Amino acid sequence: MNIGRAKIALIIAFLGLNLFLTYSLLQPGYKGIQASALPAEELRRIEKFIQKANYILDIPLDRAARTGTFITVAPYRVKRSQVAGEAYSVVSGEQADIYYCPGKQVKFYPGGRVKIHYISGIALDRPGAGTAEELQPQVETFLRENLNFQQFKFDLIQEGSSGERIITYTQNIEGLSLYSSYIKVTVTGERINSVDLFWLEPLKRPQERPMKIIPAAEAVLRLVEELGPSDHPCHIIRLDLGFYSQEYEAEQWDVPPVWRIIIDGQHTYYINAFTGHLENSMNINEENGPSKF
Repeated sequence: MNIGRAKIALIIAFLGLNLFLTYSLLQPGYKGIQASALPAEELRRIEKFIQKANYILDIPLDRAARTGTFITVAPYRVKRSQVAGEAYSVVSGEQADIYYCPGKQVKFYPGGRVKIHYISGIALDRPGAGTAEELQPQVETFLRENLNFQQFKFDLIQEGSSGERIITYTQNIEGLSLYSSYIKVTVTGERINSVDLFWLEPLKRPQERPMKIIPAAEAVLRLVEELGPSDHPCHIIRLDLGFYSQEYEAEQWDVPPVWRIIIDGQHTYYINAFTGHLENSMNINEENGPSKF
């Protein structure tokens, strides 16, 4: 594909789509893109725009109207003795405190994040677990018995560049995932290698009126505009509504609703469901989590 021509074609298509939106907004009785379900004709225009940019929709686009509010959270401080047990050496630092323990190394970060590395790995109870259905219950049993985590929501399983499998769990907030609150377990072969967790404590919702959430189709449109045309086919495989914010070293903060978009099973993007802005992105192979745009 000629990227230069593709960009020009994409710009022209985008201008045409914006003209259509402007025309629609000026029509009597039209309540706006965020006040009602996305019109079917507009949905088709968005789908064509996305396809021209070389993005393939493996899931249907939702055009339903929704409302939502921020949620307020505070970091949950995991008890160090619960995670580290007996340490034979502790090294304190500005970035993290490192506990050297028999068979593992534990890093405690100032904001509440914890990373556990098992030096020789922890063997699965039932070796040979090849499918997600076989692996998931073993990982969940491990979390309950070894880290005393009882309430978590299975999110997804991804495969890293070296063949490791990363099983992610999130926190359930009224049926939606709080993506900022996570447990990531890395399994290589038949052994658990590491656990990366950052858990949050939901507080009361702010006393405010619900605001309008952009339709899922518009969220994908905004992402494609941000990324630009691709020189190879990119598959959009997941599109979910939840909550997400960066990690803060604060007593509490507000978290907006987001549309989470996963491309090719490797790249995750968070679109603010109120504004349509790209909040953050994450590549599965990034060691330290999301990168800030």
